[in-house]
Amino acid sequence: MAATVAAVGAPAGAATQPSGLPAVKQAAHLAIERRVASLNAAIAVVQSSTFLGADQGTLVPVLQSDVSGLRQLDQTIQNDTTLQAARADARRIFTEYRVYALMLPVVHMVRGADAITNVIVPKLDDAAGHLQDAITKRNASNLQPLLDDLRAQTAAAQQLVTGLPGRLEALEPADWNANHAVLQPSRDTLQRARLDARRARQDGRDIVAGLTR
Repeated sequence: MAATVAAVGAPAGAATQPSGLPAVKQAAHLAIERRVASLNAAIAVVQSSTFLGADQGTLVPVLQSDVSGLRQLDQTIQNDTTLQAARADARRIFTEYRVYALMLPVVHMVRGADAITNVIVPKLDDAAGHLQDAITKRNASNLQPLLDDLRAQTAAAQQLVTGLPGRLEALEPADWNANHAVLQPSRDTLQRARLDARRARQDGRDIVAGLTR
C-alpha cells in the first residue's frame, strides 16, 4: 500500500508523473475506481443469482453502501490540502473497506453456501427419491448402501453450510484487520460441504451404473 499511495517525488526525466500530494490523490483515486468497478460487478452477479433468497437482499445494500462510501472517500481525498491528510485518508481505502480481502470473498462464499442449500441439496434429494424407487422396483438391494451414503453425504453438506451465510455477512473490515485468517474457518467448512456434495453425486452415478448393468 505504501508504494501505491505514498509517492513522494519523481526521478529525473519523469516530469510528467505527479509527485507529492497529487501523486497520492491520483493513486488513491485509481485504487478506489478499481474497487468500485469490482463491487459493481459483484452487485450484478448477486442480483442475477436468484438462488440466494434472502441473502440477495442482505448483500446488495452492503455492496452498494461500500460503493457510496468509497466514492465519498475519494472526494475527501481529492479535497485534502496536505500530504499527511491525503495519506491518512488513502489508508482508509484499505482499513475501512477491505474489498478484496473480505467483502468479495464473503460474497463468493455466501453464493457457494446458498447454491448448496437451494440448488444442489434439493436436486440430490430429488434424485435420491427417484433412485430409491428404481432400487425397490428392481429389487437391487446391493445398491441400497450407495443410496444411504448419498443421503448421508447430502445431509452432511447441508448441515455444514446451515448458518454459514449469516456468519459471513456479519463480518466487518475490523474483524479482518484484527485477524487476517478470519475467513479461513468458513472456507474450510464450505470446502468440506462441496466435497460431501461431490461424493453424493458420485454415489448417484454409481447407482445409475449399477441399475443399467
